[in-house]
Amino acid sequence: MFISWEKSENKKTILLDIIIGFSISLILYYFYREWVLSQQDVLYTSTYYLKPLLSDPFKVIRSTIANHGIGLFSVFKLFWILPIMYVYSQYKSKNIKAIFEIFLIIFCCYLQLFLAGDTTRMFTQSFMVIIISLKWFYESEYAYLRKYQFWFLGLNLLVPQVNTAFATVEIWNSTFLYLIESILKLF
Repeated sequence: MFISWEKSENKKTILLDIIIGFSISLILYYFYREWVLSQQDVLYTSTYYLKPLLSDPFKVIRSTIANHGIGLFSVFKLFWILPIMYVYSQYKSKNIKAIFEIFLIIFCCYLQLFLAGDTTRMFTQSFMVIIISLKWFYESEYAYLRKYQFWFLGLNLLVPQVNTAFATVEIWNSTFLYLIESILKLF
């Protein structure tokens, strides 16, 4: 949708397409949800998530606050350098609207922590920040750094994956490290 919006000259048509597409998706989801409910009991309903908000709206936020930073970092690990470069570049050019858009996306993902405590999963939905940053990166004066992108990707694979949920922090080995460890066990 983002790329279609950016490339479209007729914003009204693309907006209408988005609204119609979203409406069709919601209608189909509704029918699917009704079918699932008719087949079995569903434990994780909207009541399951929304009922605790009535008694204590900040319960999940309080129980996860210690892991918000690590949850946010673990989503893209070293790739967070791209949004940082993007925000810095936009700050230098005084493009406050672009900076606001980046922080708005992250903030909207943060708001989901009122409902669910797995910070890593909630912050993963801020992937659009990386897409916007990559689009800028490939069109910017830093594009000459693209020749190092595979080295950067490899370095990022060496960073262990951290998964956070409420007060739990699990450190997983990255797939690349697991592969190296498996090969070394052969010798």
